This record gives sequence, C-alpha cells and structure tokens, in this order.
Amino acid sequence: NAGEKRSITHDDYSDWKSISTYAISNNGEYLIYEINPLEGDGYLYIKNLKSKKIDSIPRAYKAKISNKSDFVVFKIKPQYDTLRAAKLKKVKKDKLPKDSVGIFILKNKKLIKYPDIVSFKLPKEGNLPLALLLKNKENSLPKKDTLSDSTFTKKKPKKDKQNNLILINPIDLSSVTYENVDKYSLSENGKSCIYTIAKNDSIDSVFIYVHNFNTNINNSIYISHRYVE
Repeated sequence: NAGEKRSITHDDYSDWKSISTYAISNNGEYLIYEINPLEGDGYLYIKNLKSKKIDSIPRAYKAKISNKSDFVVFKIKPQYDTLRAAKLKKVKKDKLPKDSVGIFILKNKKLIKYPDIVSFKLPKEGNLPLALLLKNKENSLPKKDTLSDSTFTKKKPKKDKQNNLILINPIDLSSVTYENVDKYSLSENGKSCIYTIAKNDSIDSVFIYVHNFNTNINNSIYISHRYVE
C-alpha cells in the first residue's frame, strides 16, 4: 500500500540533514548556508542572489563573509570516513587529521586553502586584513637551564607552540607572516593586530607586538623574561 506508513529505522538517519550557519552579505548579493547530515560530510553553499547560481564546498563550516562582500572564509573538516577510521585506530588527538582553512573569492570563484588551521579572525569594521593562525611543528626538545637568578620563576620545559600568524589580503594575496605566535587580536577598525610570542626555555619569555597595517610597521610594546600567567 503506497499510503502505508512505516517506522523510522537506523538506516534513515544517514538521510537526515540540517541547515545551519546561514548569513547574507552586507551588499545583499550573496547567501551562505550549511547543509549537514547526521553522519558524514556536509557542504557549505554560496548562492549569488542575482544570478541564482550556487557554488558548494564540501566539509566547509563556520563560514564568514567579509565586510565588503568580496570573499568568504571558513574552516574545512577532514573527510568523515578518514577521521572516523583514525579514531577507531585510537590515534592520539594531536596526530589526528586537522582542519584546513578556505578562502573563496566571490568575484572570480577562486578557492585558496591553508592546512592545519587553529583559528581565523576578521575585523568588525573594514575589510582587511584576514588573520590566520596556522599550526606548525612543535619543538619538544628540552632546553638547558642557563640562569640561576632566584628572581626568575623556573618551570618544567614545555613545548613551544610555534603557530604561524598570517595577516593576508585575500584579494591581491599580499601577506606578512609572524612565527611562534601564541595569541592574537585584531582591532575593531582593522588597522592593527596585537599578538604575543611565547618561548618556553629555562624561563618563560613573553613578547607582545603590534602590527600597524597603515604603515606596515611592527612594534614591540612589551617584553618579559619571567613567567607570566
């Protein structure tokens, strides 16, 4: 009987999909949204509301549209089956496949990718820069204790975080990179970026810098050669 109802089974779960993370560009020309299954790989859709054309990017999520509506930035998950297989093999968390970051240029539909993304940020005002924090290889070799001054707080050697901060203009691909970055923040107007570099040796050293995008000058504003919480 074609009209007969049937019970939902576990096999139906894979067909369930949800829409999330939708947004409209500031110029009103683009709509972005995610469609994700209960299990498996989802898609990010980018729709041109004038031409009605739709572009899709597999496994993309947490998308944001630039303030000037000229690019979309998002994270890209590893393939579901690849990640699941690694977890079943009990691969350590720090060895699991990592997210990438994607930048989709709306005018020419060019897709730019960077591997091993930690985070990205856009300024609240203005369009640039886009800040990317990318994971780098960790240096876990122990450092020698060369200082005996009791005024310094000594700690057990730890791994240097060694993340790379890339400040990039996705339109012309001009960029500047800073290594060994721990934390970073963009000013609301997008005119500067403050970031910290932390080095772990016999003492913890912290350096704070400000990059000015108008002058393209990087200034040191704080240095500490002792432990800072």
